[in-house]
Amino acid sequence: MFKPIRNSLVALCTIAAATLLSACGAQPVAYDDAGLDAEEFTKALPVPPLLKDTDPRPKQAAFELTAQSGPSQFFKGKSTRTFGYNGPYLGPTIKVTKGETVKIKVNNELTEPTTIMWQGLIARSGALGAARELIAPGSSWTTSFAIRQEAATLWYRPDPLGRAGEQLYAGLAGAFLVEDPDADKLGLPQNYGRNDFPIIIQDRKFNRDGKPEYKSSVVFSRNGIFGDRALINGVIAPVLEVQNIKTRLRLINASNTRVYNVALSDGTRFTQIGGGGGLLPSAVEMKSLELAPGERADIIIDFSNRDVGTELFLEDPEFSLVKIAVTAKGKDGPAIPKRLATIPRLDPRRAAKTVKFELSSAVAAAGEPSLMINGQSFDLERIDARAEAGTTEIWEISNPVRRGENFSSHPFHIQGARFQVLKRNGRGAAANEQGWKDTIFLHGDDTVRLIVDFTERGLFAYHCNMLEHEDAGMMGQFRVD
Repeated sequence: MFKPIRNSLVALCTIAAATLLSACGAQPVAYDDAGLDAEEFTKALPVPPLLKDTDPRPKQAAFELTAQSGPSQFFKGKSTRTFGYNGPYLGPTIKVTKGETVKIKVNNELTEPTTIMWQGLIARSGALGAARELIAPGSSWTTSFAIRQEAATLWYRPDPLGRAGEQLYAGLAGAFLVEDPDADKLGLPQNYGRNDFPIIIQDRKFNRDGKPEYKSSVVFSRNGIFGDRALINGVIAPVLEVQNIKTRLRLINASNTRVYNVALSDGTRFTQIGGGGGLLPSAVEMKSLELAPGERADIIIDFSNRDVGTELFLEDPEFSLVKIAVTAKGKDGPAIPKRLATIPRLDPRRAAKTVKFELSSAVAAAGEPSLMINGQSFDLERIDARAEAGTTEIWEISNPVRRGENFSSHPFHIQGARFQVLKRNGRGAAANEQGWKDTIFLHGDDTVRLIVDFTERGLFAYHCNMLEHEDAGMMGQFRVD
């Protein structure tokens, strides 16, 4: 069984190796517990409630969210102020169906401006939220859009210029699920809260008062903001109780910077059925899964041959994330289909053009970090690229490592459009990257070729989804006419 990482021997080794890890691009973890409780894996995993649809009409849905501040307790006897939607930390799950027209009102009861974005949603630019739709304290913003995409696990979060990272760290995030009739026919686990669970993964560093500590600037030696505790659905060291049936976990990396390599503690395989843009063409057997900030993955763990009383961990090399306990027998569903979704392959020969984007970093004279795309930091008044609705383009994203330059990996997100991966470092896409995507992860020296499908008109953004990198300028804008 994978042990929690909080012991003095590991801590001493980590401290001694911190300089070497930093030089290699790896991220050392801080082990100062500040007198806080140890991880014990005794709390039940909370399942975010489904947000009530207040519109009774068929093919219509209406929801209301309120960004607010409130007390949270991550450690016994230590209360702290956090941000959340309709509560003090995180937010409810929004579930919609293909073919619906959705209306969402967002209220801001914070003392600072905020925005909200539906990451992975394909809709017109003004409906998607993000930086331009700023919601002042005490005011509201209402949006509406049609759901035209297939079943997918999306998420929502804040995106105010220069403050996206800090507001996410304070707790503003939630799951946004799309369903469709074709996916319903597959017999996949989709009984929310019983065999289908959102798993919102975050890391946090806490001070002695049990408050998440946030540093507002990028520290290049660590390439962002890292914590030494893992939170799942807002709880440290939770336990997920399941029946001995196939169980679906919708993994959402809602961390600011940390990349996870998710695996089961006993080394057994799981099945990935979906990525950020929806179901994969075929189910993929996996032993571990890399998940960068903003990425999502639907996996199924088959507990049908496990005895009641079985316990194992969903883990990362640095964290035990959640303990999974088989506590009851259940009636299992059908086998996972080999074919899941029909995804027409976009033809690169029909692409209107090829556009190249290079990710880079620099430090200004004052010592502040600047992260750039094609040598430019973000400018709200500048349009960096243009496309035509109804066309496709090849986007080539490169993340070169230059001598003497601080660098890191970057998850590159495109708002309001989805893409297919053509090549990664000259090779074809991996089996679990064969579906639709909106975020692609690049390690140092990686180059990816994407074919991007533009269906919606308006002004959209692309950016690094490590939000401190976005806040430091690694973002651009494109217009679709």
